[in-house]
Amino acid sequence: MKGNKMENVKLTSPCKDKRFISLGVSALVTVYSLLFILFNTLPAKPFNSLFERLEVVVGGFLLIAAVVKFITCKEERVYLKPRPFILIAVYLASRLIGWWSVGFDYSTIRTIFFEAVYLIAINEMIISKSFIRHRLAPMIILINLVLNILEAICHLASELSPGGGFSSFLMRHSYYDGVINFTYLYTNPNTMGIMTALSLVLLLIIVPKPLSRWKLTLISIYSIFSFAVLFESGCRSAQLALIVIILSYNIVRSIKPITGKRLTLIVLVASMLSTFAVYGFMYSHQNTGVAFEWENSYGSIEYKLNRASSARYNIWKTAMFAHMDKKAFGTGSLKNEMASRNAYIKGFWEQRYQGSYKFRPTILGPHSGYFAMIYTTGFVGFFIYISLLFYMICKADLTRRGNWYLAVIFTLVVSHLESVFIVSRFFLCLVMMMVLSAHDDDVDEEEINI
Repeated sequence: MKGNKMENVKLTSPCKDKRFISLGVSALVTVYSLLFILFNTLPAKPFNSLFERLEVVVGGFLLIAAVVKFITCKEERVYLKPRPFILIAVYLASRLIGWWSVGFDYSTIRTIFFEAVYLIAINEMIISKSFIRHRLAPMIILINLVLNILEAICHLASELSPGGGFSSFLMRHSYYDGVINFTYLYTNPNTMGIMTALSLVLLLIIVPKPLSRWKLTLISIYSIFSFAVLFESGCRSAQLALIVIILSYNIVRSIKPITGKRLTLIVLVASMLSTFAVYGFMYSHQNTGVAFEWENSYGSIEYKLNRASSARYNIWKTAMFAHMDKKAFGTGSLKNEMASRNAYIKGFWEQRYQGSYKFRPTILGPHSGYFAMIYTTGFVGFFIYISLLFYMICKADLTRRGNWYLAVIFTLVVSHLESVFIVSRFFLCLVMMMVLSAHDDDVDEEEINI
């Protein structure tokens, strides 16, 4: 860690006589990460369609670069031994079958394309830990800090002049609408909460120990400010995940038999069991139907589950009914999932109210990475993907030492209440896939101590 700083930010393991490939790939991965991080923030709002096109273009170049790098950089193939080629191939094959089953629609093949970038390009780049530590993590933390400071300034200015010219300007040119969305620089408060909590987790991972007094002071100020933003966001998924992270960190440090890798696997298994428990409960309560209001039709337990999950339970159950005929391979994409769910809700609405109230289509996603996978990829794709995650966690270099396992656990926990898995093009899943795919190119002193 005391060597040349440029060596600390290399993307991959050495590739003799092919340095231009490594540099090109490094630039592509950096740009791709930046596009994902900024996509749900105000800088991307005027250029939303451009960002989407750039994600496709850069993702395509990454796939090409991955193939070229694999063919030309023979020195790196030693690191490819634990790569789950068969599982990746089987998963993508199941997704192509799902694409065929829904009629070869564009949204599904687009979703599969981004999944291929995750699983082939990112997974085969042999991304180094130093790249994540010295470039990706600081980039997320810095962007989040700048956005949160500007968000706080906007809130303060709006409070000082309610209904004034500046407030009107913000309502026209930011995400704030005064009715549904209460953030200015993020697409919604949950995005702000997730990015802020992730930044705190990444800071815990990358900050070297011990700290000087002035560094400790700066980090303390940053942490207090970030915790305040997280609380203000009201994002319970991020708040819950951060609590789990604090508990996980202390468990691994206090209980010797439990390593970061083992705890990550425990969280994944527990997530599976809880997901199937909820799905089984919904399946056994089909007779209660779905509810448009919390008080309608649901019994006591369903009512409490719906309230505790901020009405997410109703979304999951509605989706279960809507996708009964697509249990094997799913709807193909989140766009199709929402369309199918809206079609079901419309029929249910018209039957119940018979024109008394106008139906308004929902714009909400599944609000669960696990249920999003079940409804989008079907149970076939879901089981293969979870098997793939299990394999990658077992083989990942970065879950063996240090605190990198915390980034994976954070994603697994947030996924209970937000759609942040592979089908959603969200920066949190990108971070998780990079951590699980990364090659441990160096060993930090603080990680040895841990």
